[in-house]
Amino acid sequence: MMYNPHMTNPNDNVQWYDYTHGFRMYFPNGYGLSIIPGYNGDTMEVMVVNGDGAAIPDKDGDEVEFVTPAMLGNYINQIRDLPPRTGCFPLAPNETIEE
Repeated sequence: MMYNPHMTNPNDNVQWYDYTHGFRMYFPNGYGLSIIPGYNGDTMEVMVVNGDGAAIPDKDGDEVEFVTPAMLGNYINQIRDLPPRTGCFPLAPNETIEE
């Protein structure tokens, strides 16, 4: 296949400064996401976590999901839009959780 500078890889939208590190984001509903680069560079390992950073398995018992950059936004929105976790106190819009 010949290189075409006008063709882009949709996975080039995700840039990692260090392939072994990711980041976490937390939402006011008591859920968070841990996102790290996948082993092949075209996927990310995404894990739903509680406010303490502990994994929350899905209904099948899986803790880690593999998603592409194209799927990531939808996945983030699904977790962000979950109802508040039972037994936790949701954050006010101006509050954050720090590790």
